[in-house]
Amino acid sequence: MKLFKPCLTGLLIWVLCTGWQVSAQTPQEPYLAKDLNEEIHRIDVTVKDLYNRSETRKIPLTVFKPDGEGPFPLVILNHGRASSPEKRAQPLRYRYEQQARWWVVGQSVGGLTAVATVWRNPPGLQGGINFAGGTGGDPVTRPGQSCGVNQIARLWKNKAKDAQTDMLWLYWENDLFWGPQAPRDWHQAWTEGGGRAQFHQLPVAGKDGHSGFTSDMDHWVPLVDAYLAKAGYTQPALPPIPDASGFAELTDLTKVPISAEAIQKIYTRFVSSPLPRAFAIGPNGAVGYAYGDWAVGRALGFCQARRGAPCKLYAVDHQVVWRH
Repeated sequence: MKLFKPCLTGLLIWVLCTGWQVSAQTPQEPYLAKDLNEEIHRIDVTVKDLYNRSETRKIPLTVFKPDGEGPFPLVILNHGRASSPEKRAQPLRYRYEQQARWWVVGQSVGGLTAVATVWRNPPGLQGGINFAGGTGGDPVTRPGQSCGVNQIARLWKNKAKDAQTDMLWLYWENDLFWGPQAPRDWHQAWTEGGGRAQFHQLPVAGKDGHSGFTSDMDHWVPLVDAYLAKAGYTQPALPPIPDASGFAELTDLTKVPISAEAIQKIYTRFVSSPLPRAFAIGPNGAVGYAYGDWAVGRALGFCQARRGAPCKLYAVDHQVVWRH
């Protein structure tokens, strides 16, 4: 992930696919997030391999934009790639909607790209965040044992002297692509070469910490918040969670200000969900709920995405927080 110089508040997000898009349309295209002004662009990209063979294909570019004319500071988010050649040949469009929603206030190979961008130091670059970056991992046949560890270390050590920006590196202890030691070696090589980066190896997250970018937001968001604050981005990504309002008991279905159908189909599912959990309500019957990691942010996002109007929290965990 790369952060370029701001002009006004809010962030413009590009989620850039790192693989080819063969067809003109992505199968089973999801709805577009109206509250994020989501757009899809497919751009021609030409590359050459080591044998000078050239190939031109389309890659999908997803754009999330705040309301207003801008100009806005720009975040480019490069995602990773599949570990098998078969899956790499037919990549889907990765939206990272909930993560992009947090930014509109690169992960894996994309994280490696973020490091490469920082040492290239393009004009306007303010920072770079490496989410579990690397290459050469195979979580199926060699879990936690990446090939090419030393080659990456040498590369980053040689290039680090050209970097002018402080970075943030985030890895997870149970990353099945790299394991726990390789990221530490890479960070050591980067700093020995003259690069500057805060390194955090977060605790075990799920079955594979390599997916921590999408599954462990509760833990990485505070670290990124602190990093961005140094660049002047101090606006909180989420509204503070209100105290209990006394409006109703959590299980009092007669007080929930949504349709009877939505209560039976959605709110009752929220009430039976494990903690942490959140339920949000918006205008014109919009609702959204989530449980688990980043529950409040995801609930608000689900509520707002289809109709685009702002939503408010009705309940969080055991408490109703709704106010008229």
